Order: sequence, then structure tokens, then C-alpha cells
Amino acid sequence: MALEKAFAIHASPQKVWDALTGELQIADEADYTIERAVPNELLSLWVNLMGGVRAVVTYRLIPRADHTEVVATMEPQGFRYAMFRIVTMGRADVNYEMVMVEGLANLKAAAEGSDGPAAAEGGDGPAAAEDTERDGPDAAEDTERGAPAAPEGIDRDGSDVADPDDDGSG
Repeated sequence: MALEKAFAIHASPQKVWDALTGELQIADEADYTIERAVPNELLSLWVNLMGGVRAVVTYRLIPRADHTEVVATMEPQGFRYAMFRIVTMGRADVNYEMVMVEGLANLKAAAEGSDGPAAAEGGDGPAAAEDTERDGPDAAEDTERGAPAAPEGIDRDGSDVADPDDDGSG
């Protein structure tokens, strides 16, 4: 059964291709075999997945006006995959789909680099959101970076802060 996911990557097909093939250069060659490669258009390879399952993974790069659409297709093969699907009542495919999404997200980050939409919009990406969720000694630093300040009388962790002008007389 073929699984398919697509991402819009705001980079040229050449940049996407370079990021995609760059990952292969650092991967263990025992884990994949290139079946077909058409630069800037298509990469199809056999990969070894967990549990001894082999799959054909194909990336199609489709140029669009302002981005490259990357369509990834995974076709797990063999008896082990068939048994895994039976035992999990088809739920095994969800794990494979999650792996595909994570891989495409990594490809997107690598291809877009600092030229991606998050950088152009002032850093509204996940890294910026991560900075706003810290507590402790770095919390003051967060406000300087644009993290929202806590409402007056409330500490960043949500607890009440004693009012220094309150003498407790009510």
C-alpha cells in the first residue's frame, strides 16, 4: 500500500535537490540503494526500515510559482510488512506516515535555511515559540526577545506575586 505526503518548500528545485542528496551523503550506504535519480525532478530509492521492512521511497519535485512542491511516496514491501499490518490492524501505516512527515519537515528546514518564510516573517517559526515557554533565570531575557510579558501581579509561571506596596492590612 503506497503512502503519500506532500510539502510546499519555499526554495528552488535545485536547493531542495541539494538538501535531499546531501542527506544521502551522510547516511549509511547499507541502508539505501538509489533506484532512479533525475536531478531536480525525481529521486527513488530502496530503504531499510525498522524491523527488517524494505520500502521504495520516491521524492517528486514539482516547481511552482513561489515554491517547490515535494511529494514523497513510501511503498513498504514484503512479508514482514504484510504481517505487521495484519497484527496492528493497519495502524502500522500511521508510524510510517509520521516518519515521512518528519523527513519532509527536515528537508524543508534544510532547503529553506535562513531564506525560509519563518525568517522572512521575523522568526515566527517553532524556534521562536520555544523561547517564549521558558522559566527561571532566562525569563527576563525572553521579554527582551519579544516574548509576551506576564500580567502585572502574575509571575511567568502563573503564580501570584506579592505586591511590595501591600502591607497586608487588607
